[in-house]
Amino acid sequence: MSTVFDHHQRILEALSYIPPDCERDVWFRVAAALKNGEGEAAFETFDTWSKASPNYSAADTRDTWRSIRPDAGITIATLFAIAKQYGYNTRSKVGTVVDPKEVERRRAERDTRVAQDAQKREVKRKHAASLALAVIEKAGSARDDHPYLLCKGVSAVDTLREMDAAKLQRLIGYRPQCGGSHLEGRILIAPVTISGAITTVEMIDESGRKSALANGEKAGGCWFACALPEKSERILIAEGVATALSAHLCTGDAAVAALSAGNLMKVAQAMRAAHPDAEITVLADLGNGQQKAVEAARSVNGKVALPDFGDKRADNETDFNDMHTRFGAAAVASQIKQATKPDSGAPSDQRAAGATTAGEGELEAHYECRQDGLYFVGVKVDRDSGKTLYVAPLWLCSALEVLGDGRDEAGRQHRVLRWHRKGNREEIHHAMPNADIGEREGWATMRSLGLSVAPGRAARERLAYYLQEEGGDVWHEITGMTGWQYGAFVLPSGEFVGKPSCPLVYNGGVPKKSAYLAAGTVESWKSTVGELARENPLVTAAIACAFAGPLLSIIGARDGIGLHFYTQSSSGKSTAGDCAASVWGEPRGIMHSWDGTSFALSRTAEYANDGLLYLDEIGAGDARKIGPSIYQMLNGVSRLQGTKSGGVVASRSWRLTLISTGEVGMSQYLSEGGLTPRAGQEVRLLDVPADGGEHRAFDCIHGRKDGDEFSTELTVAARTNYGTAGRAFVAWLMTHRNEVEPWVKATQDDMLGAIDSEHPNAAPIVKRATRKWGVLVAAAEMASEAGLTGWTRDDARTWVMSAWARWLQAFGTKDRDQERLLEQVDGMLAANERSRFQEVYQDGGRSTCTGAILGYVRYDEGKRPTFDVLPSAFKTEVIAGFNERQACRALHQEGMLAKPKGHNGWTTYAGRLLGRVYRLSRRPVIDEK
Repeated sequence: MSTVFDHHQRILEALSYIPPDCERDVWFRVAAALKNGEGEAAFETFDTWSKASPNYSAADTRDTWRSIRPDAGITIATLFAIAKQYGYNTRSKVGTVVDPKEVERRRAERDTRVAQDAQKREVKRKHAASLALAVIEKAGSARDDHPYLLCKGVSAVDTLREMDAAKLQRLIGYRPQCGGSHLEGRILIAPVTISGAITTVEMIDESGRKSALANGEKAGGCWFACALPEKSERILIAEGVATALSAHLCTGDAAVAALSAGNLMKVAQAMRAAHPDAEITVLADLGNGQQKAVEAARSVNGKVALPDFGDKRADNETDFNDMHTRFGAAAVASQIKQATKPDSGAPSDQRAAGATTAGEGELEAHYECRQDGLYFVGVKVDRDSGKTLYVAPLWLCSALEVLGDGRDEAGRQHRVLRWHRKGNREEIHHAMPNADIGEREGWATMRSLGLSVAPGRAARERLAYYLQEEGGDVWHEITGMTGWQYGAFVLPSGEFVGKPSCPLVYNGGVPKKSAYLAAGTVESWKSTVGELARENPLVTAAIACAFAGPLLSIIGARDGIGLHFYTQSSSGKSTAGDCAASVWGEPRGIMHSWDGTSFALSRTAEYANDGLLYLDEIGAGDARKIGPSIYQMLNGVSRLQGTKSGGVVASRSWRLTLISTGEVGMSQYLSEGGLTPRAGQEVRLLDVPADGGEHRAFDCIHGRKDGDEFSTELTVAARTNYGTAGRAFVAWLMTHRNEVEPWVKATQDDMLGAIDSEHPNAAPIVKRATRKWGVLVAAAEMASEAGLTGWTRDDARTWVMSAWARWLQAFGTKDRDQERLLEQVDGMLAANERSRFQEVYQDGGRSTCTGAILGYVRYDEGKRPTFDVLPSAFKTEVIAGFNERQACRALHQEGMLAKPKGHNGWTTYAGRLLGRVYRLSRRPVIDEK
């Protein structure tokens, strides 16, 4: 049996090399590595090891352990790397040998524990939020005579509540504590809010002892000293409740309390996301929280204000509340007014040099965002002096902002990042999957998008932790799809038309995003492309197809709409395609080829959701791939895919319009490739002849010498003015959305009425295709009504319906699948009558066959043949590719298949020797006269 060394034994061996009185930063990383490697069960290991330190504190060890998330980015590999620095040999063979299955079982148990712990934490957070709401509801309004407020020299506000300690204990089920002492007397209740939802409460007793609800979510949350106006000119962010109250009462500005120095940046970024135009001023506490305030202000391009106590500052005077009680409201307001933007990130004081900046234990390791990048500044205790020092900053990556968290359509968690690409300074918004943080693929993606990342392992571990735990916590929705998303329209360039209903990040992978940028104006497009397209049904139909994309989701269309323009070369069909493409972007840039894999074609279709997909020259593709791809692209549903864990990847869906060109029709191309075209393909990608005009693709060349000159001028116009009409049309739809569906339905009903009047026996597939043409006609009318084309509404209707009439003339009104069946069966009988059918004579004799027998043939006095086809040959050859029951019904209706009386099936008994057969006749010839 193959065995491996017990991983737990190796962990214990490595841990034995690390001194428990190591630097606190190293001690923390050991804890995080153990929790990642063995989950909550590893606390006993960590605690036992920590007890050997002379500085051991049971409470500190427990609290530190609880603060660490097992997926925080520091893995068990960190433990071995630290141990190696103290002499541990990673190649050591010491350890207990265990079965690999046991290792897998332990790993599965660890993963289960992590998932269960996360679930338990979520349940506890929800319970704490519910409890917070109950506390707020039962609490009364805070009064100005509260001892804490009197001590701080501030008055109560509407957002502050209070409750007796005994009543609070009965309500929450325990006595809240601070530093081992219970909160007593009248308790102030400050609701803590995250993204508009109350998650916990800050509780402050008469003596200033503070506590929060057990298991309540506080990170990124804040208390509002007043209700924030929708358009706030200035927002003050303080560390504590008393400071926020002083700031609000002294200035009249909106103020919030972040409740801790480490939370300042997250609150500042949340305020910036909610109030992008407001001036944000962070009120720093002197000492340990000062640098955190500077970093918070810098992260939102805000200002920082420091209290000024003059030359005689007392040791306990650190914040603006202290300044308020000593100097009064006017001094506080004046000092806050003098707030300035922090420097670009140059090292402040003596941090970078590693000099002492405070007494032992007061410094904290932290991250610094500077102009030249993100740094980690650690701390250490000098062995000689015993003082706490900052170590030299460790560069992690180029300047980077963490804006918050997000989730994509598949439910995967992301961190939303922003930076400027190295070189051209292009702003990059990137939603990085949490699963990629700290992994090779994640670093590769960031580098490919222009972010410089430190090569060292230690730096990358610090960066991984920062990406997961630091920065903003604004919630975003992540979408990889273009089109209508959360109330806005996402363009393939990553731009939004309209304002999303929530923070939104487009993380799609559209090739050539720059091709979807705009050039020219709506007026220049209308006066060139729109003007030249007048009175040209093929071109106006192509443009209508481009405008129809955004309508599909609004009307609840089940599938997309495709037009395939076909005729010989140099007719102008590609010019029509370019005009359609110019609605959304640069035609050459957004044009794709049919020459690709089925997967690539479907992915390209996804990126055109609610828009236009432009595919040139169907002849370049493989007919065997194109046939299925037509269904997939225009059905708008991705293939099912499995996952490594045995699950199924959630399918993706989209809706689009498609313009295709080629020298032959789609149906003919599939036939030449050995495939039988299906009605479902023909109704999705409509074959439109591109040579029905007086000048082939064009009916009117507006005074130009010939079709070639006109085509060249129109092509140049489309490639010079583009991308503006689509944006303007989407903006118009946002204010006319309720009109779209009834408008389309009325147009479809009119066109179906015309079909019923002129072609009462038209096949269902013809009516289905006509409904699609109705969407195109309505789209052209709407774009004209919006003033985007230069055409009148009646003009648009007339020209696009002319293109519909040409399609109808070429397609016909019969059921195409049924016609193919009848042609196939009649052709099979005619081609094989003398070679693969045995003639049965009157005397019972038979002729010989020269090929594999299909059945038997008899002739009446008029020499008209009747074919008795063997069941196996009928199913596998005669009606190959068609459903048997539907084929039999169609053949019988056409008079080609006899149905015996008194028998439910379609076979006829032809005697003891021949058995049951399908009795067929040739297709009746209709007299043209």
